[in-house]
Amino acid sequence: AAPGAPKDLSPLTFTPTQLHAKSLGLTLKDLKIGGANPKDGNYIYVEKYATVVLDAVVGVSISLECVGCHAVIKDSTFTQPAWTYAPGSASTSDKFLGNLDSHYDKGFALLNMDRDFIPTGNSWTIVTRLDVTNTTFTRHDLTDDKGSVVRSSEENPKGMPIVAHFANCTFNDGLSTNGGAAFYVGLGALMTFDGCSFKDSDSRGSGAHGYVADGVLLINNSTMSDGQSSVAGGAIYATGASLVGTTATAAAMHLLGVVFSANKAASGGALVLDSWAHATVVSSTFFKNEVTFGGKGGAVMTNGVAQLVAIDTVFDSNKATGGTGGALEIASDAEVASKPLLRASVLALVDLLNCSVSNSFAASGGGINANFMSFAARKCAFNKNIAVSTGGAGGLLAKT
Repeated sequence: AAPGAPKDLSPLTFTPTQLHAKSLGLTLKDLKIGGANPKDGNYIYVEKYATVVLDAVVGVSISLECVGCHAVIKDSTFTQPAWTYAPGSASTSDKFLGNLDSHYDKGFALLNMDRDFIPTGNSWTIVTRLDVTNTTFTRHDLTDDKGSVVRSSEENPKGMPIVAHFANCTFNDGLSTNGGAAFYVGLGALMTFDGCSFKDSDSRGSGAHGYVADGVLLINNSTMSDGQSSVAGGAIYATGASLVGTTATAAAMHLLGVVFSANKAASGGALVLDSWAHATVVSSTFFKNEVTFGGKGGAVMTNGVAQLVAIDTVFDSNKATGGTGGALEIASDAEVASKPLLRASVLALVDLLNCSVSNSFAASGGGINANFMSFAARKCAFNKNIAVSTGGAGGLLAKT
């Protein structure tokens, strides 16, 4: 290799026995690694208490499986080969139609496959930790699960702690059939993204860029653009379990300085909060997000007892053509709609402070459509929002 260039070890197929970090650490630095066939199943398997460091690595079609370990990834690039299509079946504008490749069904990072060592009682001795900086992920796909780049296990009934932090990372051109072409945040997981970019994610499930279920997500000073979901949440879909007794497990998100632009879904062009999910959005922007014809919530849709608090946030040029809620749709599920006392017990499920809603478009509720649910808008500006159906309000429509 030329001086300063990564050492090329490809094609090299990793199996659990060939690259399996146990109690000791493993460091890979300045290497190019990967397999000749993207379906070979190349992965680095790291057991509990072990540490793995990937530094300046160029990885092609590889995966990291971390089981109660600490993984550090920095200044690296991970990619899958370019999408290929059956002749005449589709163009690259639709990565699902005619796509001949399922690059690697495990995605990139599986964080807490903890089925073999679920601890007893309330004593936690194992925490899975992932720290990633200055790293790019391109064309990762997951055909039968959520979280094509990074995911916590869905088989985590006791909520084993997982902490994943990404700084200055880029996620491009991801694909998922079930949702979350970049990330999946499950029970017990805390994921943070600081200064990251998400672009061109496609999903046939909910949440093109990310899917949050009962976990905690923090995003700071990042962009989410050009995501497309066939269902809900062109950028993020968040949900929680139903109420059990007096306790509900739910997704929680804090979004600070996030720009959502040109995302699209059947409902909730950029963001959907479902069931018991909660989001606080501060100093963020929703620009030119949209839903498919007849959909709800050009930028954001809340449903059930989901709660949204938005502060100093701009909603501009979002649209729900033929549908409702050009910028926001505040909906209710059947359970909430049938229980007025439950609705009344939660004061302002959507609370907007110092926000602006402008240039939005819908058949009804050009700016906001509130269906059976309560909301508050304080010190907010509504400007040039359009509703085109008979009787549909422009800047604001509230149904009670």
